[in-house]
Amino acid sequence: MNTASPSGLTASLKCRSYTITRKPQPSLRVMCNSLNGSTIAYPASVPDAKRRETEKTLVAERDPTRVLTLGERMRFGRLLKDRFAYKESFVIRSFEVGSNKAATMETMLNLILETSYNHAQSWGWAKEGEFPTLPSMDKYRLSWANYQMHVEMNKYPAWGDVVEIEHWCEVEGEIAGRFDYIIKLLSTNEVIGRATSKWVMINKDTHKPQKINKQVWDEYLAFCSKPSRLAFPEENDKNLKKIPKLNDPAQYSQLGLVPRRSDLNMNGHVNSVTCFSFLLEV
Repeated sequence: MNTASPSGLTASLKCRSYTITRKPQPSLRVMCNSLNGSTIAYPASVPDAKRRETEKTLVAERDPTRVLTLGERMRFGRLLKDRFAYKESFVIRSFEVGSNKAATMETMLNLILETSYNHAQSWGWAKEGEFPTLPSMDKYRLSWANYQMHVEMNKYPAWGDVVEIEHWCEVEGEIAGRFDYIIKLLSTNEVIGRATSKWVMINKDTHKPQKINKQVWDEYLAFCSKPSRLAFPEENDKNLKKIPKLNDPAQYSQLGLVPRRSDLNMNGHVNSVTCFSFLLEV
């Protein structure tokens, strides 16, 4: 993973700018979600067509026999018409911003991962208390592991802003899945960030990478975007490029980092967001 911060520190992700542009908040309109009685606030600048698109469409339309959880009903996410892409909106909360009153990179990474999990859950893959996986992955005791990630933020949302994250799946060679993301500021529909990531499968028992067999691969391909699309324009797509080696000795280094219990996820792993937090501390 690559990054270049304004201070010149090399880390795991790349951000074009840390500058936050604060604009007056536009007036809001409120639309009632008739499915669950909740309300969604939309800026007056958002056209009617956009509001109609944003109205929740639930996976129950695909599988009427599946009972939606309360969390799914309260979630502001939905599959798009092609059923391959998924969008979800998030309000930036006070504890997700830093001293500059803007969302931190850790916040954006957590929201990106949350969108991925909720997308998979919308297909009915999730089991209670576990990360969503393909049915065939359960059969072979497989789980996803983030191998490489590239994120670029043009600016960061402020406290109270609403961001919309679009997520879809792609193929990365024959051994990995690719998850792409586009991040928008819902009030203006402005693209403020893009991300792309490479994921491999690991065995839940050995915790080692495992080659994807045909049954799992065919099942994954059924959920990939058609036609294929990239979050970054093709000429600027850096996910496929090999990460350059750092100079030795490194300009900054810290040894002896030990994960805390609170750094472990449900699979007992230190995830990519925690690793990035370690890099920021260095």
